[in-house]
Amino acid sequence: MGISVKSAAIACAVLLVAMPSRAQEDTTPPALVGFSFSPSSVDVTAGPANVKFTAHITDDLAGVGSWGVDFCPPSGNCTTVFGVPGLISGALLDGTFEAVITVRQFSEEGIYLLRRIFATDQVGNTSFLNPADADFPPSFEVISQPDTTAPTVDNGLISPVVVDVTSGAQTLTFTAHITDDLAGVGSWGVDFCPPSGNCTTVFGVPGLISGTLLDGTFEAVITVRQFSEEGIYLLRRIFATDQVGNTSFLNPADADFPPSFEVIAAPVVTEVHIDIKPGSFPNSINLGSQGTVPVAILSTPTFDARTVDPLSITLASATVALKGKGTPMASFQDVNQDGLLDLVVHVDTQALQLTVGDTVAILEGQTFDGRRIRGSDTVRVVQ
Repeated sequence: MGISVKSAAIACAVLLVAMPSRAQEDTTPPALVGFSFSPSSVDVTAGPANVKFTAHITDDLAGVGSWGVDFCPPSGNCTTVFGVPGLISGALLDGTFEAVITVRQFSEEGIYLLRRIFATDQVGNTSFLNPADADFPPSFEVISQPDTTAPTVDNGLISPVVVDVTSGAQTLTFTAHITDDLAGVGSWGVDFCPPSGNCTTVFGVPGLISGTLLDGTFEAVITVRQFSEEGIYLLRRIFATDQVGNTSFLNPADADFPPSFEVIAAPVVTEVHIDIKPGSFPNSINLGSQGTVPVAILSTPTFDARTVDPLSITLASATVALKGKGTPMASFQDVNQDGLLDLVVHVDTQALQLTVGDTVAILEGQTFDGRRIRGSDTVRVVQ
């Protein structure tokens, strides 16, 4: 059957109508049209004061998402104030935006230089502008009685010094006496490291439980989860920061802290496959025998039985029999013909803690790198 020129033209027209139009893309960052701040000088001798930054910002499509100002005190420890987006008049495509920072009492004194102004639209396009390039005011002044001294820490305590998470999570509390001369404590904390060395930090923000921010007792609490790493956790350092950023770092001994705490946790045990008396069934054990009972720990694609320490193995609480010079009776064999070497050990029959009627024997042990293993197999116990 043929198709007429007319019908083909109609189909093409329908196809063109049905195709969606391509979305308009915004690739242009916002433009900073005007900028000012007020006041140009703040006096924080008696208390904190605000500096208000105002900007006229335009954007072509998406609209302003955020903007901000980077500024630096004489020490060079720069910081940023954000407006998110801080619209106070107009629209996100053409509006006046505001960002406010509180200059704290005891802050650093001197001329704070504006380093850059930036604006980001709703889809991430960002513009950066040096105040000097746009003839904007370059700085503001802070008049202050500055605090330049970091807090001091002493009388550190840990409670409890041994935490048992075998049955569930437990809390651990760090307590310290901290003093500061002017601004007062803002935060403090403790860095500590488990046996693996994967150190972490607990914070008190500020964690005041008695006294004042200038002379008080502070607390930081951490939850030690069940199944956490077991062992001795060493305290690496204690730190305290005041309200204007002065920070002290101390060794535990310098802050009168105990050097460590201990975590007791339920060990992670790897379940393994074992075969008592490989090649026989049922696995009959005559407790009156003077010999040994062989047991194989089977390798799998995810577990290599050759990593197990033979001297760590017990079967029904009986240890591996020893040959001359204390060598364990152990060998590597592929007992189940799967192409993987298994570990076969022999235990003294008369040392087995089994009785007539028992139907299962438990094997326990650990690998050379300390991982615990456990396996079981059926038995038929006879006298």
